[in-house]
Order: sequence, then structure tokens, then C-alpha cells
Amino acid sequence: TGAVYSLLSTIGLLVRDLARSFGFAFAVITVMMILLLKDLKLGLLAMVPNLAPVMGLLSVMVLFDIPLDMSTLMVFSVAIGICVDDTIHFLHHFKLPYDETGHTENAIQQALKHGGRAIIITSIVLIAGIGSQVFAQMASIARFGFLVATTIGLALLADLIFVPAVLRLFYPMQKGERGG
Repeated sequence: TGAVYSLLSTIGLLVRDLARSFGFAFAVITVMMILLLKDLKLGLLAMVPNLAPVMGLLSVMVLFDIPLDMSTLMVFSVAIGICVDDTIHFLHHFKLPYDETGHTENAIQQALKHGGRAIIITSIVLIAGIGSQVFAQMASIARFGFLVATTIGLALLADLIFVPAVLRLFYPMQKGERGG
């Protein structure tokens, strides 16, 4: 009994609830991506780059010795929403030209040209806005701002580097397709 035991028990329950709700959200988002993109393979592939920033976030927390507490637990819920938003933009702009021509490289270039700009601008704005919390007096708010801004940066990198690589791997060039 006692305050420390109660706090540790509460955090343990929160971690279990977070894992369960994150798994449920991940499953629902996967189904929504498949329906939105109208493509089973693309919908499933869309979820891979959405996990990378979350795994990166865990690595950053370990690297900077940031504890898993009530304020840092909320970052994971925010992270998955931000990651999915950018991926939807990119894949939507990939799918349209790919469905028209079947030309993977052209579709990736179109996605980078059209969706990439919006992804970069919104990510910079979000990083600046949420990142300003690192100057907060309360350590938990500063950590929250740092972790969310870091996650947005990782999601940006995943969408601009990892997604095109995954698309090239799973949507290889067709016969007669040339670069450019």
C-alpha cells in the first residue's frame, strides 16, 4: 500500500491499456487505409512507415533516459495520428498516377511533387508549434513537446525516404518502364 505503490500500479495499468488501445487503433487504421486507398497491398504497406516513427520514439526515450509516465504515454496516441496523416497524403498522390500509367517512378515523383510539399510544410509548422513546448517550465510539458516534435520529424523522414523505398520494393518497374 502507499502512494508509490498506487502510482506504479496506475502506470502499469495505463501501459497495458495503451498497448491494447494502440493495437486496436492500429487495426482500425489499417482497415481504413485499405478502404481509402482501395488497394489491399497498398493499405497494408501504408502501416509499415507509420510504425517506424513510433519505434523511433521509443528509441529516443531510451537514448535520452525519458521515463514512461502519464504524460509520455499520451505521445504514442498523438504519434500514430500524425504519422497516418502524412502517409495518406503521400499514398493518395502516388496511387492516382500509378493507377493511370502503372509507372512506379513517375507515380513516386508525382507524390513527392504534389503531396511532398504539403507534408513538409505541415510538418515544419507542427514541429515549430509543438516544439515550442520544450521551453515550458514544467518538465512533463517540455518532454511532451520534445517527444511529439521528434515524432513528427521521424514521420516526415519515414514518409519522404522510407515510403518511396517500400513502394519501389513492392511495386517494381514493369516491362518497358524506364526511369525519369
